[in-house]
Amino acid sequence: MKHARKTLVLMLLLALMVPPPGGAEERYSIAQVREQAHIGWKQTYHAHGRDVAVDIALLVPDAAAFPIITAASLHPSKQVPALPLGKGKPYRHEGFAIRNTPRTLTHDFLDTTKVMKYPAHLRVFTRTVPLHEVDSSTAYALRNPYTVGDAQKRINSVATQYFPEADLSFVPRRVMAGVDARPIHPDTGAAGEPWEHFVGTLSATFSQVLHGILVLGTVAQGYRAPMQDTAHFAPDLYNYVSLRPAQIGMPQLNRTILNLLAPSGVPVNDVPLVSVQRMISTYETLIKNGQLRRVDSVQLGYIGWYNRRDPGTLTLLPCWMLEGLLYDSAEDTGLLEGTDYPMLDDHVSQVLVCAQTGQCIDPWRADQGRLFDLPVKLPKQ
Repeated sequence: MKHARKTLVLMLLLALMVPPPGGAEERYSIAQVREQAHIGWKQTYHAHGRDVAVDIALLVPDAAAFPIITAASLHPSKQVPALPLGKGKPYRHEGFAIRNTPRTLTHDFLDTTKVMKYPAHLRVFTRTVPLHEVDSSTAYALRNPYTVGDAQKRINSVATQYFPEADLSFVPRRVMAGVDARPIHPDTGAAGEPWEHFVGTLSATFSQVLHGILVLGTVAQGYRAPMQDTAHFAPDLYNYVSLRPAQIGMPQLNRTILNLLAPSGVPVNDVPLVSVQRMISTYETLIKNGQLRRVDSVQLGYIGWYNRRDPGTLTLLPCWMLEGLLYDSAEDTGLLEGTDYPMLDDHVSQVLVCAQTGQCIDPWRADQGRLFDLPVKLPKQ
């Protein structure tokens, strides 16, 4: 009898995690979703006079279950003096400036090399390497031998040094490389000859892995309007490494930034997810509306929601994150369309879809509750 009652309670809790859709919609385990995702997303769409070609792999964690968890900041480190957020001078140790706050640890090499004068109106062009194409041994940045493998070793080393008690794991999230630098005419916009002394920076961001699942950030980065106070957590929760060798007149760059979480609870051990096709159909609506015009990557992972009553805690839910170009309407245009080496602007977006409901987290929502309103109902603790 006791076993039957416990089973019934677990079934009721699971039911709470599946919001009632307009009709009966089948849900799947993460293993089944991973199997569905093997075919990727390959389709060309025609909308509002534009062609949108999508040809990407769909990235799904290799986990056995998808629990809903809560987490707090792992910061500050106990290994070096701590500073209030945004205040005080960094601690200096062995040639590095270390800023250790309740939210972030920054580990920055102090290079005193005198910087040469850059050409006027110089623009640096970067390449974003698609996640499914990232090779850990390839040097992507111009005249820069550092690789993603080097960045991985660096972040592992810094994390272990300053948080030795934590079991930390990281997976590459975005790789950007400086590939060219040219002066741009201020009136005509014409590009001059490549600057011969330019050395590109390799910038690699990493997702922390919790329960075998990547932490992709917080819901704050899914909104286009400015954020409210997110002082307890960086909106994107990036863990970041920038590497560039020293050259004549170009200082060495060796910077690591950590935004780490510590799991604090597991409200639900596993939740069912909507199908891959349901997720794709949600993004297709934005494409057909003429708003979503380029799809760079789509991956499944954790997105954190803020907590009004407990600002130091995030609730991590399963979400799909699409990175690409999003516009407010079909009529809007921007600098990024049609460029080979796009400069970041307001149209580069992360578009979120709740993996439990298939609903888009409205990028244009601007009310005060957007950081706190969970897209699903949690069981009471």
